[in-house]
Amino acid sequence: MNDKMRENMTIYDAVRAVPDSAVKKITGGAYGAAGLSDINPQWRIERMTALFGPVGMGWTWEPVEITEREGVLYGHVIVRYRDNAGQLSAPIHGYGGTKFGGRDDSDIYKSTMTDAVSNALRYLGVGADVWYSAIKASSDNQFDTKYSAPPQKVETISQEQAAEIRAMISDLEWAAMETKYGKGLGLMPKTMYAGIVEKIKARKEGKK
Repeated sequence: MNDKMRENMTIYDAVRAVPDSAVKKITGGAYGAAGLSDINPQWRIERMTALFGPVGMGWTWEPVEITEREGVLYGHVIVRYRDNAGQLSAPIHGYGGTKFGGRDDSDIYKSTMTDAVSNALRYLGVGADVWYSAIKASSDNQFDTKYSAPPQKVETISQEQAAEIRAMISDLEWAAMETKYGKGLGLMPKTMYAGIVEKIKARKEGKK
């Protein structure tokens, strides 16, 4: 590696290694099967702050667009950092998304923006070693090493099932359930249907 290449790799090499305390293995779904890991977003902020200074001064991010399509909230952000001369870099684009119907949809905007910023920082090399480890794990598991496995599509309940639940909760203090799943109960994962119905029935029996 010549001097120019070493200079080009200065930022990348400074942010690529991730401590074990900031890494959590994904245990479920296609991502877990592919051996992928989550990196603590706060660690990414710490590395950027250590290298460039506090967010808003040494580096910054801002939302470009937030859209919703087919039960998923998508976010587009740009990240910039200041070089040694104090000049802001060109925008680094990042995209993220979060499905409605998770355990806590009240955090869905934060989750989407965090995902988008994290993906933008990957272009700077932030957490790169974890990604290389994931590719090796995918290879060991006979997955395509060029791409990470896509998330599995969540099958949602039918319109009839959603109507059934809506009728059952109409006389209970469970109206918040309707908003929990974004645009409606129709976005509830099918795997939750039987358990939710049983809980509602138990609740109704208890009120008699």
